[in-house]
Amino acid sequence: LYTIYPPLFVALILYSTGGTVGSIVLGKNLVGLNFNQEAREADLRYNLVRVRENAESIAFYRGEQDERRLLMQRLQAAVENYLGLLTASRNLDFFTSFYRYMIQLLPAAVVAPLFFAGKIEFGVVNQSQSAFNHVLNDLSLIVYQFENLAGFSAVIDRLGQFTEVMESQKAAGTLAAGTAAGAGATATASAGKQEEATSSSEAAPAVNGAATLASSSTASINGDISVEYITHASSSASSSSSRNTPL
Repeated sequence: LYTIYPPLFVALILYSTGGTVGSIVLGKNLVGLNFNQEAREADLRYNLVRVRENAESIAFYRGEQDERRLLMQRLQAAVENYLGLLTASRNLDFFTSFYRYMIQLLPAAVVAPLFFAGKIEFGVVNQSQSAFNHVLNDLSLIVYQFENLAGFSAVIDRLGQFTEVMESQKAAGTLAAGTAAGAGATATASAGKQEEATSSSEAAPAVNGAATLASSSTASINGDISVEYITHASSSASSSSSRNTPL
């Protein structure tokens, strides 16, 4: 295309750049609107399921009016967001259609002066238009697929939030398990120390009893020895007295 007519190549670059910027400006709200639509529809579905599963409780406690009001609020929020999404999509579609239509006219408008001046043949006009369309289609990927990209980005954001919540729950569960294990180990150690203290307290009276018994045995032995000694001494004294008594 640059070899056919350099100004046409410059016009292609400017046109594709302008189309990309315009698509971003008009469709910048689509990501947020798609994300909000996913969230609000999920809230509405959750509320409907909750009402269906708890219908008996709601009827028993006369909560029909409250549940109906909550359902209407969530339905209205989803509808309002969807209307905003339709408006943004409509504006972007109008711009994309205009962008596609101008592709058919822009090459002819740029090359026409050369054709009327007799510098190029009519076949060159068709050739330049074909090359222009082919290159511009490759450069206009964002313009043509911006709405799909916005919807895909909203889905990715929702999945990212879901993954973050699951990871936080997993981390909380791991932390709780570690805390419980630590508490169990501490309780086991405390129980072991308590058992050791109980064993020591039980062993101490036995040792004291054994010591008391040993002391009693020693005292008994000493008493027996003393009695024997006294008896022997008395016998010796009696014998001495009988010898010393004059006949």
